[in-house]
Amino acid sequence: MSADLEGRIIVSFRPMTERELLEEGWELLAHQLPPPVIELDDGTIVFPSRDAAGNGPGCLFGKGPDGRSIRFDVQTRCGEQPPRVFPREQEVPSGDSNS
Repeated sequence: MSADLEGRIIVSFRPMTERELLEEGWELLAHQLPPPVIELDDGTIVFPSRDAAGNGPGCLFGKGPDGRSIRFDVQTRCGEQPPRVFPREQEVPSGDSNS
């Protein structure tokens, strides 16, 4: 599968839609935000799962070019605000208006 991703272009980084959640058979708990979706130029979507069996949405982590850990977090309920990226050490602000 990694060969299928090489050379693709990311066209969107967005929250998973309610329809996509339903298609995966996932429900969000009251405190959960939708997982991030990376949409590629060929229509492929990539999103994190909590485990290999796909038992629920997960969180996406990475490392920046400086080696710092980051957490990719979509601060919205299915499309209300644009995605945000927070350093992993930083708490996600509650009630943040994307300032």
